[in-house]
Amino acid sequence: MKQLLYVDLFCGAGGTSTGVNSARLNGQSGDFDIPVYETDTPIMLKIKEFMIIYRIIDIKMRMLKTSELKLIMGFPADYILIGTQADQKKFIGNAVEVTIARKWCEALCASIKLLTAKTA
Repeated sequence: MKQLLYVDLFCGAGGTSTGVNSARLNGQSGDFDIPVYETDTPIMLKIKEFMIIYRIIDIKMRMLKTSELKLIMGFPADYILIGTQADQKKFIGNAVEVTIARKWCEALCASIKLLTAKTA
């Protein structure tokens, strides 16, 4: 981890009337600012502090595609879902991960065989 020289909260240009402060990191690779707003919740402030300490300048998020969601849930890559993209995401979200469902069925079958063997 790179050495952190200091983290300083200061008022941005225009004073506190803007309602925006910045958290500035000064370290080996230069400075960068992350805006801190008066409306930021305590959790948001902790996230911003974490970003400064670990030199995370931006967090970019995107929605996962249905093909990625299917793979995460254990569906085969060539598995076809019908409907709109919203429908497909709903189907995937309501699905039980394939490996878990298979293991539940295998355990249920083993229990049935065991009970059948005991009664015979």
